[in-house]
Amino acid sequence: MQLGLSLTELLVALAIGTVLLLGVFGVFVSNSQSDSVEAAINRVQQSGRAAVELLNRDIRRAGYIGCDSIGGSVSLAASDTRIHRLLAYRSDGSSLTPDSTNSVADVVKGGARAGSDVIVLDYADYFGNDLIAQGDAFDTLGQSLTLNSPAGGECRLVNGDLLLLSNCVTTHVFRVSSASGCGASGNTITINTADNQGPAITAADGSGLAASSLTGFRYTEQSDVAEYLQFIWFVADTGREINGQAVYALYRLASNQTYAQREEMIEGVEFLRVEVGERVAGGLRFVSPSSPGINWSAIESVRMALLVQSFEVVTDTDDTRNYQLLSESIPAAGSISHGGGRVIRRVYTSSQAIRNTAYGQF
Repeated sequence: MQLGLSLTELLVALAIGTVLLLGVFGVFVSNSQSDSVEAAINRVQQSGRAAVELLNRDIRRAGYIGCDSIGGSVSLAASDTRIHRLLAYRSDGSSLTPDSTNSVADVVKGGARAGSDVIVLDYADYFGNDLIAQGDAFDTLGQSLTLNSPAGGECRLVNGDLLLLSNCVTTHVFRVSSASGCGASGNTITINTADNQGPAITAADGSGLAASSLTGFRYTEQSDVAEYLQFIWFVADTGREINGQAVYALYRLASNQTYAQREEMIEGVEFLRVEVGERVAGGLRFVSPSSPGINWSAIESVRMALLVQSFEVVTDTDDTRNYQLLSESIPAAGSISHGGGRVIRRVYTSSQAIRNTAYGQF
């Protein structure tokens, strides 16, 4: 009586088992690759949607100046600054176009990625209309003014910050010369003449009061009080690498911060491109920020596009595609190009109207 398997039967069984194991392994590898691709796509989608939403949130607030937001204008008293609802620039890696001199964007001109755009958005962060005590008034430079509210928002005002005051007839932006910091009676701020020689105070030739200041200003109880904020959005290198890919990110920087204090918002954003909608005689024209002759007081909307990448190696070949960002493209090679690699990229676009008033001419 024969027991066990013959050599032939054993080899056949081994062959069948190997085929089955290879099939199971193939299914496992295929599922793993699918999971990696899905994870990469999800990462890009989440990053792209978050970046668009964060930018749009600030754009929607651009130009807010309290009770004077619809139909009003801002008088700029603060020295050495420019205020607009929105400004935009194109970076070449070392400078910005248009010229960023006396703009808060100047701080990022050596850090913003070449070929990417920079957006500056201005708006007032409202503290309230109950911060000036009854009987107090601010009507001339060189005065001190105590701000006090239950919420305590005024406590964050420090030397050099921009303060917006509005009585719904006039609205001024002043530079805070000194701030006491919050005590039991609030934050006492001083607004000196030396820090407030802007176009609402001094004529362009330095000859004295500008025409826009002839009506003067007087801010008393029930005047709106806000911090005037300017935020810079830009793309820059994080200095990190993932799977051989240089990591770029979308950053946000406040005008009262140094470049080292920039806040990384969304990892994986390689490029930001914008086109501004300028109101002209023939309607609304959309142009890149480096286009000559833009009237920045006539900007009513903005289009933007972001190129966002994953870092998981999930494709079979390197990415050699050109990506269209509004009217311009980002190639895979050249001085202005994406990072290639076996990763996934997507373009995210958005258009946003600027809801608040135009600021008028200074």
